[in-house]
Amino acid sequence: MVTAYIILIALGSHFAVGQFPLYPFGPSFSSSRCILGCYEGHDSERYRSGLYPNLLYGRNFSNVNDDSISVYADGVISVGTDHEQFVFTSEEFPLSGNGTALIAPYMADVDLSLGGSVWISYLYDFGDDFKGLVQGAFPEEKIRNIFDEYAYTWDSVIFNGSTSQSSLKNTFQAVIVTAYMEASDSTAVDYYRQYYSTFVIFNYGKLDWTTGANGDMNGQENGLGGLEAQAGFNAGDGIRNFPLPGSRSDKVRDLMQNSNIGIPGRWVFKVDGDMIEGFSCSSNGRVGLSLSSGVMLGGTIVSIIGPCFDMETSNVVCRFGTQTVNGTVTSDSLAECATPTCLRVGPIAVEISLDGGVNFDFHGKFIYLSPSDVTPEVIPDDSFDTWTVGGTVLLEPYGFSNRHNSSFCGGDRVL
Repeated sequence: MVTAYIILIALGSHFAVGQFPLYPFGPSFSSSRCILGCYEGHDSERYRSGLYPNLLYGRNFSNVNDDSISVYADGVISVGTDHEQFVFTSEEFPLSGNGTALIAPYMADVDLSLGGSVWISYLYDFGDDFKGLVQGAFPEEKIRNIFDEYAYTWDSVIFNGSTSQSSLKNTFQAVIVTAYMEASDSTAVDYYRQYYSTFVIFNYGKLDWTTGANGDMNGQENGLGGLEAQAGFNAGDGIRNFPLPGSRSDKVRDLMQNSNIGIPGRWVFKVDGDMIEGFSCSSNGRVGLSLSSGVMLGGTIVSIIGPCFDMETSNVVCRFGTQTVNGTVTSDSLAECATPTCLRVGPIAVEISLDGGVNFDFHGKFIYLSPSDVTPEVIPDDSFDTWTVGGTVLLEPYGFSNRHNSSFCGGDRVL
């Protein structure tokens, strides 16, 4: 019944033929206005908006000076103290931890001087639609009403380096809504965390290309190949990141046919907590790693997010370069591995197996750091209450075992 309710709401009379799954935008919609690429010669790459999510990645933006966001031509929304400093990069999530949080419906190298535009739409008449959609996607949530409903739409944008301005275009949308909830956490640190939640909806109407043809993206003339687009969320701490299925592969265009709620081209996420909710598990492909960096001495506990784990049958093995370590399944959506020692710094490819190391169907990236770049944590054992000057203490690094052998790591670096 919930699924049927969602579909009925989403196909309501608000949508013109051919627009679905996008919400209204453009000159024919009175509550929409162009913000980037609005006329010939208007090729600005960034628009600063006063509309912002109240809660995002566990941070409260409702009462601090981070009270605006930047919308970029390259399919990215940045939030935070340095939201104006985002620069499009070929770097894979997680991006460097500069405190800027990203919402990326489709991060790719766009050139608005070749055509296309970006619109903001105020969707205040869609509260009931959004309530039904979000409630159906997260049935455990107790939503009273929806407010602050607005959408950013990238319409018919063209890739940087394109020599054809007529056929290869992308149209997609990010919707941000705030929900007023029945209080579910009386211990929350502030009023907003008790009564409010933030949801983001990604809608994909047309995805013809994945890659810009200029610079280090190495795309082809048809807008494919090279370092393909990535979509999802980046918390800005250099650790937490939540890529959508297909990111950084030719499968990223499948976002238009796939969904995490059963409606092709539409994806719904709850984004106010420390972790993004709404990701369905997968049987292969890229995974999220948290922590995604740690000291080269090893022992960093890495959480693996994305595969469909089975508490009874999954036998997790993680391969860091050429070194393998056994993992532990902690829930149907999470497993952990402790990093082995690696005698080099920098990024290394990580592969994950669920069948004891027979097939490595999942992949990610981990960055080894020099000890000088990491703040050490020394925790006294409960057997004594105070440190003795000149005394002897046995230190046993957490997460180590006899399977963590010193190694050069081997394998290919991830650049």
